[in-house]
Amino acid sequence: MSESYRCFVAVDLEDGGIVEKVKSFQEALARTGNPMKLVEPENLHFTLKFLDEVPLAKIESIRKALSSISFKPFDVEVKGVGYFPGGGRVNVVWVGVGRGYEELKDIYEKVEAKLSGLGFARDPRGFTAHLTVSRVKSIHDRAKLFELIDRWRGYTFGEYRVDRVKLKRSVLTPRGPVYSDLHVVEASR
Repeated sequence: MSESYRCFVAVDLEDGGIVEKVKSFQEALARTGNPMKLVEPENLHFTLKFLDEVPLAKIESIRKALSSISFKPFDVEVKGVGYFPGGGRVNVVWVGVGRGYEELKDIYEKVEAKLSGLGFARDPRGFTAHLTVSRVKSIHDRAKLFELIDRWRGYTFGEYRVDRVKLKRSVLTPRGPVYSDLHVVEASR
């Protein structure tokens, strides 16, 4: 069996002030008494495409495809919170996007187009720009959790400049995933 890397394409959250505000929200989530796994601050990102296990032989073609994507730097407003999948079920709690959503979606579309040409299936769910901040294991106090989400629903965490997209490797460990950059695509100036 050939060696492979678990990979995804993402835009990292690289603003310390916003990360601190997200951590405050995560701390409030933890205080609801519902068992959950909080995403480590250094792992906060907007996923553009999850690739799963990729044979090492295919990494270079992915790098080349991503390098052909062009985008201008833009600002993203990190705003609002919500959860997936919805309908009263909570598996993931996320922080969303205000301004900059369309620019992120445009990059997502470019990534999908380039990587579908390499045999990666398009995501049938489409794109929802979000930072996963918590994975909920079970709900013991539904009212407390939903009240907190409602209270933070319109909160603005801040705004930062997006000027790079990354191909990232994810190594799963007992303490959580460890991410590293395999390739960085800089915005055109």
